[in-house]
Amino acid sequence: MTTWIGQTLGRYRIVDRIGRGGMAEVYRATDDRLRREVAIKIIQPDIAQDPDARARFLREARVIASLEHPHVLPIYDLGEHRTDDGTVPFLVMPLVRGGSLADRLHGAPLPPERVVPWVEALAGALDAAHQAGVLHRDVKPANVLVGTHEHLYLADFGIARLAAATTHLTRTGTVIGTPVYMAPEVAAGSAAEAPADRYALAVMAYELLTGRPPFEGENVLSVLHQHATRPVPPASRRATHLPAEVDRALAAGMAKRPQERPASCRLFVAALAAALGHQPVATQAVTPPPAPADAAPTATYTPPGVAGAATHKLPPVTTRPLARGRRRWGVAAALAAVLVVAAALALSKAGREAPPP
Repeated sequence: MTTWIGQTLGRYRIVDRIGRGGMAEVYRATDDRLRREVAIKIIQPDIAQDPDARARFLREARVIASLEHPHVLPIYDLGEHRTDDGTVPFLVMPLVRGGSLADRLHGAPLPPERVVPWVEALAGALDAAHQAGVLHRDVKPANVLVGTHEHLYLADFGIARLAAATTHLTRTGTVIGTPVYMAPEVAAGSAAEAPADRYALAVMAYELLTGRPPFEGENVLSVLHQHATRPVPPASRRATHLPAEVDRALAAGMAKRPQERPASCRLFVAALAAALGHQPVATQAVTPPPAPADAAPTATYTPPGVAGAATHKLPPVTTRPLARGRRRWGVAAALAAVLVVAAALALSKAGREAPPP
C-alpha cells in the first residue's frame, strides 16, 4: 500500500490524509509555488493501473474543469505521478474546511428557508453539468462540501463511473452509487442518465426537509426494493410544519419512471419553492435534443404556483397502460437486480471488507 504522506507530487507536498473512499483518497497538501493549502484526490493505485479507467478519469476531469459553475468544486490542477507500480492520476482542488452537507444532518428537519437555497444551488450545478454532457452518478450529502458562509460545492463527479468501469459486483460486492439516493431504474440495472441525478437531488431535498430519507431499511435489498415499488411517504406527515403541497413536488421529483420527473433540476426546485410559499426561483430553459420523426407525443410539466414559468417538454411517454404480464416482468426484473446486489454483498462479507465508494 502506497504511503503518500510526506511525498511530493510535482509542486504539491502532501501533509496528511483527510478522507478515504473505495475509489480514491483525499489529502491536505501545500502548493509550494503559490504557498497555499489545497486538497489532492489520488486515485487508488490498483484502479489507476487500468489504462482505460485512467484515460476516462483524465478525460472527465478535463470536462468538469471546463464547467466553471460556482457550485461545482473547481479543479485547480490535474496531473499524473509515476511510482514503482505505475502511473497514478491525481486532482488538485480547493481545501474546503466546512465539512460536508452530511455533517449538517442530525435526524431533525432543517428550516425550509435554509433548504431551498441549498437545493437551488445544487440544482444549478447539476443542470450545468448535464448540459455539458456530464453525469454525477452519486449525488448525496456526503458529496456536497460546505465552504465559507455555507457556500455549497458539488464534488466527486465521475467517481461512480470510474467504479463501474473497474469493479465487478460479484467479485467485491461494491454497489455503484448509494442505495438511499438511488433511482429505481439504476437499482434495476439500467445505465444512469440525467433523470437519476435529479431523483437523487429530490431524495436529498426530502431528507433535509424531514430529517430522514424517504426510504430506509435494515439492508441494501430492502432500500432498493422500496425505491422500486413503494410510493414516496408524504413529507408533511413526517414534518407537520410542511404544507401538503410539498408532497406533490417531492413525489414528482422521485417519480418511478424517469420520463415522469421534471425535465431539469431547476424545474423541480421551482415547484418545491412554490409549494413552500417561497419566492419562486428562476427557471432555466433546457433545450432537449431533437426528437425523431416517429417519436411518441411529449408531455409537459409546469411548476405549480409559478406565474409565467416556462413550460418544458418531458421526454416521450407511452400513454397506453402496460399489460399486466409486462408489469409483472418489470417488477421481477427489478427484484432480480436487487437480489444480485444482496448476493454480492453477502459474498463481500466472506472476503475482505471493501471501503464505501
